[in-house]
Order: sequence, then C-alpha cells, then structure tokens
Amino acid sequence: MMNIIILLLVVGYHIHDVDGYGVRGQTTWQIILCKFSDSPTPQYTPAAIKEKFLNRGTGGIADYWHDISNGLINFGSSSVN
Repeated sequence: MMNIIILLLVVGYHIHDVDGYGVRGQTTWQIILCKFSDSPTPQYTPAAIKEKFLNRGTGGIADYWHDISNGLINFGSSSVN
C-alpha cells in the first residue's frame, strides 16, 4: 500500500480500567513516518496520512474509535511526523 512504514504510538493515554472507566475524550496519537534509504520517494504526504487516518469520514482509525466509543473518543490533537 505505501512505501513507508507507519508506526502508531499512543501518547497522553490515560487508562482507568481499574475503576471500570474506558478511554474517552481527547486521545492524542502520534503517527511517525519512516522512510528507509533504499525506498523510493513516498507517494503520500504527512497531510494526506493525517487526513486518512485521523480525520473522521475517511474510514480510518478515527472513524473506528468514534463508532466503538459511541462518539466519546476523538483524535483532535493528534499529529503526523
């Protein structure tokens, strides 16, 4: 699919499972783009990756988490680097 490797790291992630509360609210994800020296130039820009994965309405992870959390999780402060 892509000529780059995408690493998804969850930062600022607070889990309250001990108390019975799941993750909700603003959830920050950092998507780190990596390119190997022997790989061709990536076809996608960081903005395109952010659009696909972190914006709702694109079928990406933002839509998935929004749907399974009944709208309680959002990725508003996430970024692609």
